[in-house]
This record gives sequence, C-alpha cells and structure tokens, in this order.
Amino acid sequence: AYADGDGGGESSDDGQSHDADDAARSLKSGDILALRELARTVTARYPGEIIGTEFKTKKNVPIYEFYILQKNGRVREVKVNAKTGRILK
Repeated sequence: AYADGDGGGESSDDGQSHDADDAARSLKSGDILALRELARTVTARYPGEIIGTEFKTKKNVPIYEFYILQKNGRVREVKVNAKTGRILK
C-alpha cells in the first residue's frame, strides 16, 4: 500500500535528496498531484499491483517512479511527471 505524499527518501540525479516530507510539502502547496490520483492513471495504462514508489526531481521536474508487479511476474518501472500527470516512461 501507499499513502499520498510517500516518496521513498531517494536521491535524484541532480543531487537533491527527496523524501515523504518533500512530497507532502509539494502536494500541500499544489506543486504536484496526489500520489493516489497518479497511481490510478498509471494502473489504468499498466495494469498490476503497485509495489513501490519513489519521488525525485530531475532537471527541476518533480517525478514519481512507480514499480508495478505485472500479472506475468515482471516488474515495470513507470515514470510520471508529478506536476502534470503525464507518463514519461
């Protein structure tokens, strides 16, 4: 399971560290969409169980990475622009 604002505490390529607190602040200020909303978008396109998420910033763009366990047993990584909801990969 996941909660809105859960970011996983990972570091991004640009050296900025992000965690659940960063994601929660960005959500509260309206800078990003709710994780739950983005998860619905992702699983509508890529069916399966979300087994993990990470929140990062790459080139000043807030990104959620979703890890989805597919029915075939493989894990798919899906990157989403956390501000627009656009699936990037």
